Amino acid sequence: MLIDSLKIAEYLDEKFPERPVIPKKGRAFEYMFEQFFVTTVVPYLPFPFLPFAYEIMDEKSQPYFKSTREAQFGKKIEDFSPEGPVRDTHWKDLENGFDKVATVLNKNRPDIDFVADGPESTRADFILTA
Repeated sequence: MLIDSLKIAEYLDEKFPERPVIPKKGRAFEYMFEQFFVTTVVPYLPFPFLPFAYEIMDEKSQPYFKSTREAQFGKKIEDFSPEGPVRDTHWKDLENGFDKVATVLNKNRPDIDFVADGPESTRADFILTA
């Protein structure tokens, strides 16, 4: 997750107004969608993914990644999502979060490609695909 991504997007929109990622029309929706996603999906992302990220990353990066994540979450990386019922629950929680997002997105017409129902992608689309 990118820290202060909203501030960065607002700054870029100010500097490059010809192609904003937070449109002036529907601005409140963009902010609301971010909060919805952050509370519905993001809390469930770290646990099933962090151990796998650790395993596949460059060996030189592993010590820093491991120490910072263990300090942040207060548990050893091996205990984030141990195989079995705990991991199954983590995946189910994540699936339920994405199901809630899908329920909202399914309110769009079938011919709509973007979250905000506009002609171009917006920050809401970037949040969903990041």
